[in-house]
Amino acid sequence: MLSYFVRHRLAANILMVLMLVSGVIAMQKTPITLMPNVSVPYASFNINYEGASAEIIAQDIIYPLTENLKQNTSVDGVSAYLRNGTSSVGVKFALRADMGKVVPEVQRIINQFNWPTDVDTPTIMQAEFLEPVGLIILSVDGSVNSLRKIALDAKQSLVARGLADVEIWGLPDTDIYWRPKLQQWMSLNQTPAQLVRLLSGQARKSSAGIIG
Repeated sequence: MLSYFVRHRLAANILMVLMLVSGVIAMQKTPITLMPNVSVPYASFNINYEGASAEIIAQDIIYPLTENLKQNTSVDGVSAYLRNGTSSVGVKFALRADMGKVVPEVQRIINQFNWPTDVDTPTIMQAEFLEPVGLIILSVDGSVNSLRKIALDAKQSLVARGLADVEIWGLPDTDIYWRPKLQQWMSLNQTPAQLVRLLSGQARKSSAGIIG
């Protein structure tokens, strides 16, 4: 074919023009939208099982429920994050799955599951595609607490103006300080070391894990 176009240069030029014209026509007919309707093949639901450990939730609910969910051919995987008394379950679907059809099917599987009497049947929610629209960097000549207040106020203002979600990064975790007055301290009849041990004993150890 290469030798043919070498001998017939006009044919090569005509073919090139046809390709350019086809490209321009295809570009004009390609739909372009600022915010396309993107269907994310992922959904999630929460399980609240008060008083149950993470191990019990995994054995009694997560493992058998996962087997039931995987019977749906559109389900590509199931993952779960567990803590004592609660679990967050994510369901990943095939890339070309019809989410309007498979999400109700999965909800029916969830409804038909043999839930413990203390657990309410959860409702599955499809994930939404959120397009990032901007990044704001805040800095203040002051304390972290003043920066935290400014960031939280800005978040509330942006959400009130219609943004679906606003995330704040970079702030340290909030520390809680207890500074009792001298009379209050004396009424406890505790030395500082004894009080530290007492407060440490109030800490609750929670099992946690990830499945999937």
